[in-house]
Amino acid sequence: MADGDSEYFEDHDDVGRRAYDAFDAGQLRAAAQYFAELVRLVPDNAAYHYMRCLTHKYLREWSISLECNLRSLMLRNGEDDNASHWNAGIAATGLGNWVEARRYSERRESRPSCQRSSPSPRRRTPMPRASRPRRLPCTLPENGV
Repeated sequence: MADGDSEYFEDHDDVGRRAYDAFDAGQLRAAAQYFAELVRLVPDNAAYHYMRCLTHKYLREWSISLECNLRSLMLRNGEDDNASHWNAGIAATGLGNWVEARRYSERRESRPSCQRSSPSPRRRTPMPRASRPRRLPCTLPENGV
């Protein structure tokens, strides 16, 4: 392994640790900067794009959130990922794009509105307490308004 490669991995690990620590502490602006750096360092990592999406979602920066989420979905090569589709729908709703919001919401697993599925076996990423938004309705209006 070349010296440059070793340096890259140390930088990547350090930035990753800082990104997740800032996110967990509710320091969303710092987390957003660290996740932006992570996706620059490792552009093909879907998980980093997804975490960047979540960070911007909690900051209510819908355009960046949607962009990062779509990149995450693209990198998953068609792998079914309900959380990414759900968050893409939320970001599209935040932008007032009802057509896209419906499209992403319909792509996720079918289940009755406002009903939670059983807990996923994989670890869920908790929302930092400092950034919990007010509760929004679970369904989109039928007339798109």
